[in-house]
Amino acid sequence: MQWLADNLPSNCLLISDEAYLHFHPQMEKNTLIPSVKRGQNVIISRSFSKIYGWPGYALASAAPALT
Repeated sequence: MQWLADNLPSNCLLISDEAYLHFHPQMEKNTLIPSVKRGQNVIISRSFSKIYGWPGYALASAAPALT
């Protein structure tokens, strides 16, 4: 996924569903949060419903640079 985010054309948006990432033993290594922090055209959706029964949320950079 990181390779895809790093090589995504500037006119594309990557939406990654990380709903089950909380169950992965190496969660920090497999998230796309660093891509969002770098301002890449990535939106991450997550849900706590699988682990806590709570609603989810989304993360994105402040201004995706779609051209």
